[in-house]
Amino acid sequence: MPLNTTEREGFRKFVSTLQPLFKMPSGDSTTQWIDDKYEFCKANLKKMLVEADHIVLTMDIWTQKYTMRSHLGVTVHFTKGKTDVYLLYFLYVQKLHLVKACPVT
Repeated sequence: MPLNTTEREGFRKFVSTLQPLFKMPSGDSTTQWIDDKYEFCKANLKKMLVEADHIVLTMDIWTQKYTMRSHLGVTVHFTKGKTDVYLLYFLYVQKLHLVKACPVT
C-alpha cells in the first residue's frame, strides 16, 4: 500500500467510520517514522556486529513456484552469547533462476 494512501479522501472516510477519534498521520510523517526506525535499527545492528564473537553471511536465490519470479536474500548470522539472524538485503532478480541453469559437478 502506498504511504500516501492516508491522504486519500476515501481512505480517510473509511478510517473515520471505523474510529472517529483517530488522527490520521500524513504520508510524509509515516515516511519520516520509517526512515527514523531504519536508522535506529541500522545503528543497533552495526553495534551488535562489532561486539559479535562470530559472523556468517549467507545468500540464497530462489524462484517462486507460481509466479516464476526469482529473488535473492542476504542474511547475517552472528553470536554473542546467543545466535541472532537478520535479513540484510532482499532483491527481485530480473532473470529466472532455475535448477536446469545450474551445472552439476
